[in-house]
Amino acid sequence: MKNIVFAGLAIAAVAATPVFAADMPVKAPPRPVVAAYSWTGCYVGSTIGGKWGQSKHIARDSEPFTRGSDITGDPIHIVGYLSGGEVGCQYQAGNFVFGVEADGAWAHVFGDAIEHNTANVFAKTEEKWIATARARAGVTFSENKGLLYVTGGGAWAGAKVSEFNANVGLPAIVYGTESRTLSGWTAGAGLEWVLLGPLTAKVEYLYMQLNKKRFFEDCGCLASERDVDARQHIMRLGLNYRFTP
Repeated sequence: MKNIVFAGLAIAAVAATPVFAADMPVKAPPRPVVAAYSWTGCYVGSTIGGKWGQSKHIARDSEPFTRGSDITGDPIHIVGYLSGGEVGCQYQAGNFVFGVEADGAWAHVFGDAIEHNTANVFAKTEEKWIATARARAGVTFSENKGLLYVTGGGAWAGAKVSEFNANVGLPAIVYGTESRTLSGWTAGAGLEWVLLGPLTAKVEYLYMQLNKKRFFEDCGCLASERDVDARQHIMRLGLNYRFTP
């Protein structure tokens, strides 16, 4: 009789086991680990923005201006816009990002001013293109989705300088026009943000100083010989696509 009772209890315990197991709490599966965003890799992109600043025309002849004086009395104010592209590579170590970047842009930047002690003679500075080659260094924030950086390096611009007589009601008389490349340096800072996957957007400020270059030295024209420089500010927006290494 005892054996029958023990056998019955054993069978009941086995039968109840699935019920107890079903009532036990089930541990949730671990969440998948999401890899942190990395800025390491090379990228290409496009930019658009504005440029404004000043350009000086410094006299090289003693006549009709004083040698070494500003031909227009005050610097010429120049302003315009630019659009172009860029390419770069960078490496992330911890929260720090280091890289290099080069860019080029078509520019429509110009300004003119009347020359000192003249009635209708103007000096004009134009820029047709700009290019820079810079280093970048920055720090990430907001789970690596944002990048705040500083940048600096070399700068170049295609400058066109003109001197012309603009009498009211008459066609302008051009005394001389010459195009040359100005070179110098640039420095600035920017903020870049991850939009979606490898796509990022940025806003960037650059200060650009282009050194003096001689114009109308041997042009065989009527324009007065001069040294021309430019000091400018650039504010632009960019959109980049990064290639994962």
